[in-house]
Amino acid sequence: MSPQLTDQNNLSKSLPLSPDKQGPNVQIHVGLPGLNEIRDSWNRLYLNLSHPQFHQDWRWMFALVKSLMEETIYFVTVSRDDRIEMILPIQKSVLSKRNIKFHTITFPKHKHIVLSGALINYEVMTKEDFIGMLDSLRSYDQFNWSFMEFTGISENSDLFNIFLADEKWLVQYTENAYFDCLNGSFEKSLSKKFLRNIKRLAQRIELEQGPVSVRFIHDPHGLQDAYKIFLDLESSGWKGENGTNSAIKHSHRLVSFYQDLICQFSEDGSLLINILYINSHPAAAQLCVKTANVWYILKIGYEEKYREYGAGNLLMLKFLEHASTDHDISEINLVTAPEWADRWHLQKRNVYNFRHYNSNLKGRFAKEIMRAKKVLDEII
Repeated sequence: MSPQLTDQNNLSKSLPLSPDKQGPNVQIHVGLPGLNEIRDSWNRLYLNLSHPQFHQDWRWMFALVKSLMEETIYFVTVSRDDRIEMILPIQKSVLSKRNIKFHTITFPKHKHIVLSGALINYEVMTKEDFIGMLDSLRSYDQFNWSFMEFTGISENSDLFNIFLADEKWLVQYTENAYFDCLNGSFEKSLSKKFLRNIKRLAQRIELEQGPVSVRFIHDPHGLQDAYKIFLDLESSGWKGENGTNSAIKHSHRLVSFYQDLICQFSEDGSLLINILYINSHPAAAQLCVKTANVWYILKIGYEEKYREYGAGNLLMLKFLEHASTDHDISEINLVTAPEWADRWHLQKRNVYNFRHYNSNLKGRFAKEIMRAKKVLDEII
């Protein structure tokens, strides 16, 4: 009988890499206790990543599991010689295709999660090790998966590097836009016309509304007040009660999640809330975290009445100017690739989707359904 996992069991569980051969030790760690269990190994792997990203930071995952995710998150680890060399965060999910439901395994999924990935020592781990680890999960009846679908894999991630030589595993999913601030300069590749337009609107603000000022808040005490201002600005437009009602302040889980991020990342100054003021009134705000030499803008908000002045764009320009004074910063990353970013003429990276089918009957059926769907979509 296959070993079982229960959500109430805080202990990790082990299983062989595959039923018929010896290999690295694979374990599953459950929920927040499991994440705490592997914290030291997580941080060691993170520090050795070639391009560490915010979503791979233990503090991000801690806030995610503690406050945002309703579903149980599992952490699959692969060890060699009693040393963890790979960590994969996953959750169980159900996907409907053509009115057929498939049980799947995915990265933690939420509308506020865009980029995802694994922590891998790719100098030791190979594509075969990764696939073998996925296949070993067949030993757990509780997962009962037809296929795995991992989205949000950036082309500069270590997981992407493992599959770089075999593109059949990866399909482009979306894009990630960023400002290249290498060597303290960001203006070389940007739209000169758009920059002139922002500065022209800034002058108009001064004439029609009053003086403009900006605060870059990173101290823990100041961040608490800044967070309240940010929440109000983020909900003042189409995300507010008169729009989609999707603003952060309308969700207890989201409020707690970003509060946890502030608490975790502010300890070493790697969280910023930037606020643009027009005549002493908050007009636009950004919530940002830093990993390695990159600032990631997780969320933005602006006061709707200042929309015609491009308050959000002006704050972006002010942040770029502020960040360019730190020569260790190589880029300002938007996480997504919104349409408005095209006006800046930003750099972009591809973000990929990875799908792996189970070899059982359900997996083979799912694979044929997906192939048929693709053919139909191309015809229609």
